[in-house]
Amino acid sequence: MFEGVDASAGSLTIDGITISSENLAQNAITRIDTALSRIGGFRAEIGAKINAIESTIRNESNQSLMLSSANQRIEDTDFAKVMAEKISLDIVQQAGVSVAMQARNITKEGILSLLGQLE
Repeated sequence: MFEGVDASAGSLTIDGITISSENLAQNAITRIDTALSRIGGFRAEIGAKINAIESTIRNESNQSLMLSSANQRIEDTDFAKVMAEKISLDIVQQAGVSVAMQARNITKEGILSLLGQLE
């Protein structure tokens, strides 16, 4: 990920700095300022990459949460459908039992009366 970042003393041209004279000390300060500037650039590049990674993690976490919520809603819907089907079957069964009970109690005269109403 950070292959392009070489912050070694050699790459920053600060290895072998000597300050034995005024000119060498001035040169050392210039080289150190340049190295600090490059390090600042490296830090900005690394910071941008870390921000991108953190953003990706947040997005993945958010998508995971939304997927979990969607799965829960699907499970709730499936459960409601099964319960509605069961209630419907129970109603049909109870109606069938009620009709059967009423059919047992009907008399011959009642049947003739019902048939007479059909004419």
